[in-house]
Amino acid sequence: MQANVQAKRIDMDMPATSSLKSRVWLSLSALASGHGIGSIIRLAGNLITTRLLVPELFGIMAVFTVISTVLELLSDVGIRQSVIRSANAGSENFRKTAWTFQIGRSAFLFFFCQVIAGLFWALQTLDFVPADTVYSEPVLPLVISVGSLAVLLRGFQSIEILYAERSVRFGRTVAFSLVSQIVATGCVVIWALNDPSIRALVGGGILGGLISVILSHILFPLKSLSVGWDREAGKELRHMARWLVVSSVFGAIARYGDTLLLGIFVNTAGLGYFSIANMMVMTLVVGFSQIQSVWFAALSEIARTSSHRLKEVYYRIRLVQDPILVAGYLFVATQGERIVEFLYDDRYIQIGTMFQILAIAILAQLYELQARMLIVAQKQDQFWKKTATEAVVTLTVNLFVLATMPIEFALVAIAVKPLWGLWLPFRELGRLGLIRPVYELAYFLVIAGAIGFTLWVI
Repeated sequence: MQANVQAKRIDMDMPATSSLKSRVWLSLSALASGHGIGSIIRLAGNLITTRLLVPELFGIMAVFTVISTVLELLSDVGIRQSVIRSANAGSENFRKTAWTFQIGRSAFLFFFCQVIAGLFWALQTLDFVPADTVYSEPVLPLVISVGSLAVLLRGFQSIEILYAERSVRFGRTVAFSLVSQIVATGCVVIWALNDPSIRALVGGGILGGLISVILSHILFPLKSLSVGWDREAGKELRHMARWLVVSSVFGAIARYGDTLLLGIFVNTAGLGYFSIANMMVMTLVVGFSQIQSVWFAALSEIARTSSHRLKEVYYRIRLVQDPILVAGYLFVATQGERIVEFLYDDRYIQIGTMFQILAIAILAQLYELQARMLIVAQKQDQFWKKTATEAVVTLTVNLFVLATMPIEFALVAIAVKPLWGLWLPFRELGRLGLIRPVYELAYFLVIAGAIGFTLWVI
């Protein structure tokens, strides 16, 4: 009872006095501007490093990036979702508990990366890895082991970043993200200019991560730097984690497992080409995903205060966003090869077709994300457990495609995989009475037509 009273008192002190609509549009403006600038920074850094480093190095880093990302998804305990949704998140005890959770999770990830690095070293020593693939690179275990320091550092970022998102105020978070990106990119580029080796990608990433942690505490100072644990707050966080863990395990394997499998069927340079093409696509996906984070915070607030308006607001958002998604996809998918020819030298020309095919993920991933976002805003936590079957089927199909078909078909399978499990969130939205079947059918046909047209052109 006392925790609830304290939470309400602190939440009232949060800077959320302006209307939700104004906060949403200000946040969207900040995110759009920030992502545009961030994309330019990311592209510039990538163009510089691809001229300084050979493609094989990007293939090695792709394995580490996928492993660390998969581990982060496997250990997703829903800290961000809990902070944004919980009515008690404003209390000091909840803050300390959430930050403790975050630090403990990063320590677990660091430890597990060491285990995986040791496993790769043992497999290489025993000649149990395929020759002439990225997994036979002698430096790979060391890259995983040392590179995981950046994963450990992320856990010490200020938890107040999430509270800025909770109040649908993204201006400062965008500034933090941009400065962090500039610092990280600068560290890698300066290191690569002096030492054009894998050390530039690994060491630059760690140094950039350390500066980012310091910056987070300058822009988002904690009320107290001490860790702590509150039974009620821990119970609420564990409740979210319980439903997320099963989905996270299978979802991470389904989302990134095929990338690891691709390393078996292509050489190190081929995986490097794929990682760069995928990075270009993910730049666009992440940009739209950041916008989804604003919608998620807004829909969560509506679910807490005016749940009867949830369906109406959700589809008003979709009417604005969906045409932009389709138009953006068609531009990238039809002009991707020309974009790559303009940006990269002849060593990276193979990226063009990969970029065009993987662009399908712009529609596929975000279509799925939109549906899941509404379900989580409704606090339907148990839904995450239902995605395990979908993940297993997805990975099995993609393994078959990778092993038996040309690389172009494998890329299509990787890009469209989120569409295969759409029936799950839509069935859940139907059960909750939050779906408009005619709209969803029309949009799905538009997506199918856009993808079919693109593949025909390619």
